[in-house]
Amino acid sequence: MDAKAREGVHKGTDSVQQKVCPVVERAFTLLGKKWVGLILHTLSGGSLHFCELERLIPALSARILSQRMKELETEGLVERTVHGGTPVRVTYGLTEKGMDLIPVLASFAEWARRWEKGKKDKD
Repeated sequence: MDAKAREGVHKGTDSVQQKVCPVVERAFTLLGKKWVGLILHTLSGGSLHFCELERLIPALSARILSQRMKELETEGLVERTVHGGTPVRVTYGLTEKGMDLIPVLASFAEWARRWEKGKKDKD
């Protein structure tokens, strides 16, 4: 959105346009990546193996799932636990930081259901 468009959004207000907080921008950038919200929402039910995540989100390719899991682990939202034995088993679960997002994700899911229901009612 360019400066002229932003002015139109706040036309008639006396508030001064403020820059977006870089921390907030970073959070929205991460959560806005395709599949991140759904992965976190799926993990909110408890730790899962990689293959379980693949099964629960069938439209998500293994390559992208692996990439997103690494990003979420780097951001401290997901913890990767390696279990010994043969074969080696790996599970992924939400960290405390990731668990803090559950109410946000639950609200978002409720919003999506409510608006999808309203959309279907109009059809």
